[in-house]
Amino acid sequence: MQPSAYITEVFTSIQGEGPNLGRCHRFVRLETCDADCAYCDTPDSLVKNPTCRVEHEPFRATFDEISNPVEADALGAALARLNRSDVLCDGLVLTGGEPLMQADFIAHCGRNGLLEPTPVILETDGNLPGPLQKVMDFVDVVAIDIKIPSATGERAKFDVNREFLMIAAHKGCYVKVVYGAHTPPEEIAIAAQLVAAVRSDIPFVLQPVIPARNATEAPLPRLALDLHATARKILPDVRVIPQAHRHLELP
Repeated sequence: MQPSAYITEVFTSIQGEGPNLGRCHRFVRLETCDADCAYCDTPDSLVKNPTCRVEHEPFRATFDEISNPVEADALGAALARLNRSDVLCDGLVLTGGEPLMQADFIAHCGRNGLLEPTPVILETDGNLPGPLQKVMDFVDVVAIDIKIPSATGERAKFDVNREFLMIAAHKGCYVKVVYGAHTPPEEIAIAAQLVAAVRSDIPFVLQPVIPARNATEAPLPRLALDLHATARKILPDVRVIPQAHRHLELP
């Protein structure tokens, strides 16, 4: 019996955040998560749902519903169909939820050539170093979202994040930190120092939170300048990149 995974949706969109902002990607949104961030904008991916939406044709808002869990070959077939379209993409994004909650499935798909197009970009909260080891041969870029308490409402896991980053740094990677209206510079400094201790050339992205769920207050523009200045004293490549896909009304 082949591996299967719980997936929310398989679709094509313009990347709306991080250093790949504006590029066209295929997305596989896997379900379940080991975090419960106050600002989470994909709450449907936090739990196991009975069905998965699979895009039938890029950018036409046409989807098929298939049953969860989705078998690896079914995911491969869905991606292959999308890749036969005339919409050219710059890579495949594994997102969530937390994709590494289903690392064995990702590794199986990678070993069997089902993850296309490349590069394969893994979006993760950086809390599961063991599962990361299982998929490292099958991803090209690791996008690590370091969670800070002032934005997430949860406790920090900086020690685990450091262990995770030491593994991820063997591949292309970047770090993103979502900050809130009351994020203190000290939290940004800790995250930046964590990155600098592993590899100082890793891009460090500051992303202002967009209120959702329990995050009800957007940060003032001035805070972006202050937090950038804090991180820039520690790292050479610091960028403030807000989310763009909501303004484009894209998924």
